[in-house]
Amino acid sequence: MAKELREFCQKLIRERLKNKSDRQKLADALGLSVSAVESLAYQGSGSFDTYAGALLSLYGLDPELLKSFIVDFKEGMRKISPSTESDKMWFDLPLTEEERRYWLMSIRATVRINLAIYERKKKAIQAAKKT
Repeated sequence: MAKELREFCQKLIRERLKNKSDRQKLADALGLSVSAVESLAYQGSGSFDTYAGALLSLYGLDPELLKSFIVDFKEGMRKISPSTESDKMWFDLPLTEEERRYWLMSIRATVRINLAIYERKKKAIQAAKKT
């Protein structure tokens, strides 16, 4: 799957790189050398961030739109193939997305409060041990 995704990104990049001037503009936009851009487009070398940056630059995409797509994609993949036991348990709950957000915000606030209390107690115990 990763190979296919990389090849798809390469194809999209190559479609916009018609000449050396295009490669130079992309290199400047990404802060890379022309040879690094050529490696990205033709040899498949480069990180996901570099591919994302190249696609944003070449296609004039809104970074927030891409970020939103990636977040939605990641969430969708977690639903299709939960990676952890907690994900499996979470997606088995009969809740709407809005209800999931409500409960997650409530749980998150509770965890933060309890962590703060725990840290204070831990510091108090460590201070008591030093005396």
